Amino acid sequence: MESLDALGGASALVAPWRGSADEDSYAGALRDHVERFELRKRVAVDATSTWDPKEVVSPVAHVEIDGAVDDDGEFDVSRLVVLDGLVDEPLRRDLLGLLGDSGDGRCDPDPSVWTKDLYTELVLDADGNEVPPPPGAKACWGLDGDHLLALCDEDTVPRPILELQTRLTKYLDPSITLCRVPPACLGDDILPIAANAPQHRDGSDAFDWHIDGDPAQHPPSPWTDAFGFHGNRRRGKPRFISCLVYLPAVWEPAWGAPTRYVDPPSGDIFEVSPRPGRVAIYDQDITHSVTCPNAAAGDRPRYSLVVKFALHPDGPRHAPDFRPRDMPPTRVGSAARRPPEDHVEDRASDETPAEDLANRTVPQLKALLRARGLRVGGRKAELIDRLVNVR
Repeated sequence: MESLDALGGASALVAPWRGSADEDSYAGALRDHVERFELRKRVAVDATSTWDPKEVVSPVAHVEIDGAVDDDGEFDVSRLVVLDGLVDEPLRRDLLGLLGDSGDGRCDPDPSVWTKDLYTELVLDADGNEVPPPPGAKACWGLDGDHLLALCDEDTVPRPILELQTRLTKYLDPSITLCRVPPACLGDDILPIAANAPQHRDGSDAFDWHIDGDPAQHPPSPWTDAFGFHGNRRRGKPRFISCLVYLPAVWEPAWGAPTRYVDPPSGDIFEVSPRPGRVAIYDQDITHSVTCPNAAAGDRPRYSLVVKFALHPDGPRHAPDFRPRDMPPTRVGSAARRPPEDHVEDRASDETPAEDLANRTVPQLKALLRARGLRVGGRKAELIDRLVNVR
């Protein structure tokens, strides 16, 4: 098993055989393994909810960043989507209440809920090992362990977390299975929920650049036994995203404290400004950083809550996505250097009408075929026919 893990790539599934009718079937073993380790456990939701994202959610930003050609020869980008309206004022207030602050957030976090400690976030090196905090790292507010564990409990989900999961499920494509990142993926010590409360006096260097996770770098585990090591947007594989919610009751632009997302090849940075109830959904392998407030904020903490999810596809060619269909992307740094033949906005969609396909160039049609694992040879009419009839 150690040798197989060292090779990386495909999964190295080892699951107990239970005498089922398909005990010689890899698919049957995989289903058994996934169920036993709860690798595809849907998030709890409120089945009675009538909340409708179409009526209230407004995209604020849609960003593609960190572009590169992947192992399949496809141009890959990480995605960041910023939304207002997904978390309204009552839900924002309830989520902030889970963090021990039911007021206006002017003073230090409640010490019965928060503790001052070294800020730690999952940072992995090239071998998938967790990187220790940087030299000179400062102590910052973090949720007390017992309170954090209570937020992560999937058997008795706190009502505000349940509502957040319900709304996110309704916002996403219904073909996607939304799950939290399970303990069998990164271990019991890496929790799927985190909270931040940076203050001005923490200093500008209190938080380092980091990623939330990357399935290509995850350590050997029951998760990698089932799904292997893969790029975060690979077709037919789970996609790891984070959902960040800003929770201050009031936050003025002059107080600063944006979340910064960097494009490593170019060094270009995209900043998301906090706003009460604003939500940022992003691929976990985007390098980003918490920023402390400016002096104008005084002692106000910039509260935020992060929940880490896995989006499971509904088939081997499905690529789970969360782009807003009515807002074209802003491409940052290396993502703006997309090769012309791959410049296809809806390459992850299997719902392109035939009449739209007829308006595409041959290179664009071939890019769609490659993205779906189909043969790319032939005349334009044959390419269109192949795309239409594969459904």
